[in-house]
Amino acid sequence: AKDVKSQATTALSQVNNIQSAISSQDFDAAAKDASTLQQAAASMNESLSSPIWDIASKFPVIGEDVTGVQTIASVLADASDNAIVPLTQSLSPTPPSACVNSDGSLNITAISTLLGTIQSSAPAMQRCADQLNALPTFHIEQLQKMISPAQEKVAGINATFQQANTFAPIIGSILGANGNRTYLLAAQNTAEIRASGGFPGSVGTVSIDGGVLELGDFTKVYDMMAEDTPAQCNITSEENALFYPWYTQYSWDNSFNPDYPRVASIWAAAYEEKSGNPVDGVISITPSMVQDLLAATGNSFTLSDGTYIDGTNATEVLQHDLYWKYLSSGTDMADGNDIADSLFSEAASYAFDAALENMNATSLTKLTSVLMDGLNDRRVMIWLSNASEQQCIEDMGYSGAMTAASQKQPTLGVFINFWAGSKLGWWLGMDTQISAPVTGNDGSRTYHVTTTLKNFMTSQEAAQGGGYIVSDNDSALGDADPFLYFYAPAGGSISDVTASNGATLGTATYQGLDVTFTNQVSDTTVLPKPNNPLPVETTVTYTYTVTLPQGVEGDLQLATTPTLTKYHTES
Repeated sequence: AKDVKSQATTALSQVNNIQSAISSQDFDAAAKDASTLQQAAASMNESLSSPIWDIASKFPVIGEDVTGVQTIASVLADASDNAIVPLTQSLSPTPPSACVNSDGSLNITAISTLLGTIQSSAPAMQRCADQLNALPTFHIEQLQKMISPAQEKVAGINATFQQANTFAPIIGSILGANGNRTYLLAAQNTAEIRASGGFPGSVGTVSIDGGVLELGDFTKVYDMMAEDTPAQCNITSEENALFYPWYTQYSWDNSFNPDYPRVASIWAAAYEEKSGNPVDGVISITPSMVQDLLAATGNSFTLSDGTYIDGTNATEVLQHDLYWKYLSSGTDMADGNDIADSLFSEAASYAFDAALENMNATSLTKLTSVLMDGLNDRRVMIWLSNASEQQCIEDMGYSGAMTAASQKQPTLGVFINFWAGSKLGWWLGMDTQISAPVTGNDGSRTYHVTTTLKNFMTSQEAAQGGGYIVSDNDSALGDADPFLYFYAPAGGSISDVTASNGATLGTATYQGLDVTFTNQVSDTTVLPKPNNPLPVETTVTYTYTVTLPQGVEGDLQLATTPTLTKYHTES
């Protein structure tokens, strides 16, 4: 047992050494440490496979721990032989630095080689993660304290392997290995909050040909998309029931729909109708990504009006300060909205230019990290026009899809739309808390959920903000009347919905999902307004029950509209 403990200590220390070596880009050292890990894991696995340990595994209680330790040894041997050693051996001849050419273009061959190695190792890593995750709790406390961090570490490593595994088959095509690719970049303005992210106020293009990236100028959406939703998009009765013909008639207002692939396909069609040029996909970003990019790259810049922006203030400047400067009461700027939109576009161009200019391995790693963080919470979403490539994006969970067919795990959707033009999204707080499940006699699982909305705006701000910022459409200044949507998980249901402000709610369906949403109280032939008041300096709570019947597997997940709550409360 002491020998095994020593071998285990050596093996686990080598895992840490490998991670440190890779982080410092010392890939020869990583390969050497991986070889040491492989030897220690093989030795430990051999020791624990002996007859005496097999006999010990039959003992009551303690035998379960022996079996668990044998599993860990087997997992370490499997992971080192079939994943870690092959990866570290490939990093020496093809390090991440090889992924960027001297001229700043992407080396598609090197990227594909690295991803291919990870792809071939992905099954082994998934197998190891599954085995560790299935281990019962150890009776010996010291063993449990050792295995819990190892389970978390392997789960994190495996997630990276599986992401790369999904990307590997399509990465070459996405990066233009087979010819030029052009994508729309839609900056969804969270201050004008919409279910899919926000109003797409600024839109640009990025072209990639053989790894060479060229960023087009960001400009106002009205110059990039046809105003009316193209006829071939065939707006459905489901969409009109949930999002109203007033909004679905305009191409850019389809962002009322949280189902991003549907929204993006409409934007692509509207862009083609306006410009005559098709695109290969649409990438959505929210303004907070500008701040994250600047923070990651250490870049800063000054806008043409003298406003300074860096990785600490970009979100507040773009989502609040510029609007207050040019649109609040007393500014007397008839063209203030155009100025603010222009500066927003300028900032987006600066941020992406800074990220893409003089590309090297370090900046590519930082850019990838920032984008991956955004993909995890809908601040970045990707839609590709090629159906098989889009399926890969959907398999990774990065498409922003909200349909029954797209769900890999049961997912509760909580989305919000502000019905009238304003910049009130800056003052919106939204939070959803989900209880632990209660399992019924029939095998169903019940979750009690609370969604809280808060209007941070003060009465003084409402008086000073000006109609374009605080909205003067049939409400007191600063009062919000949001459309709120609760999407039931695929196969599940939502019930017992109550709202502390007396909001009236209706039900509908969307692509196989049941939807509960706040009803409108005005004629749908004009601008619809929901019966869901959220006055200045108030909080509204919605409580409801989500039920998953027996047979629906997986933990309940949450998908929600990204908000600016974090940035507002920090300012």
